[in-house]
Amino acid sequence: MVIAVLCALLFFPGKHNQPSMWHDMSNASVESDFLMPLTILILGCIFVGWIGFRWSAAAWPSDETLHCDQTGLTISLIPSLDFHNRIWKTKSYALADIKDLRFAVYASAKGASIYGFRFRANGRRHKTLPGLEAPEAQKILTALQRFGVDVVLDDKLQKKADDALKNRGNAIVPDT
Repeated sequence: MVIAVLCALLFFPGKHNQPSMWHDMSNASVESDFLMPLTILILGCIFVGWIGFRWSAAAWPSDETLHCDQTGLTISLIPSLDFHNRIWKTKSYALADIKDLRFAVYASAKGASIYGFRFRANGRRHKTLPGLEAPEAQKILTALQRFGVDVVLDDKLQKKADDALKNRGNAIVPDT
């Protein structure tokens, strides 16, 4: 996709059939006319690469685990660029420091959303377990609530869990 966007920027003509950037760059002098198209090309490449990396990391998450005991919540994950899955990064949070742990949108674009857990700890926002589905999230949140974590269990989560179970065909959910 990055290559297609770069080719479109370089070779397609501009407005009102003005020459393409490639034509401008190949015929321009180095002093003035060459710098603006080159700057646009480099910044466009960086922007498209950054967006692609951000969305690929959210759409195809690496391995991630969540462990809770009576003292804290520990989240371990493999960084996105570790292709051999050998390095685990671990972060621990005291249960008293965790606020508003909820099942919410992790990332979204063009009407599609990826759900996961969002929470606050030590004054910062954190996200974990992208791609988690509502029934599993509901079970995890209920268990974390028993440990004393500040969890938000709302009607939206219940509705999402019921809808997911209906779609799976695993359970008969009574109408409420």
